Amino acid sequence: MPLHIEIVESLDYAAPVSPVTIGTSSATLVAANESRKYLRILNTGAAAIYLAFGATAVVGSGIYVGAGGTFEMTIDNLTTEAVTAKSSGADNVVYVQEAN
Repeated sequence: MPLHIEIVESLDYAAPVSPVTIGTSSATLVAANESRKYLRILNTGAAAIYLAFGATAVVGSGIYVGAGGTFEMTIDNLTTEAVTAKSSGADNVVYVQEAN
């Protein structure tokens, strides 16, 4: 029987999971990264946040991440643009993990 070998590319996590506070003004959550292969954003705050890619984040537009929600960027929905975020309420703490 032939031997089956699968090559799996490993990910290099650029930084450990880190907390970022997002307020009611659009702010850069993650800088543009041409080497990005994965990104996870966990909203631990009490209000929703909205994400935009390479543009200003606007409440009610873009990617919605509810309180306690998670957004993952994988090979299926990957962009290397900067990610901006804006909270729909009070300041929210979100956790970001990125891999190259």
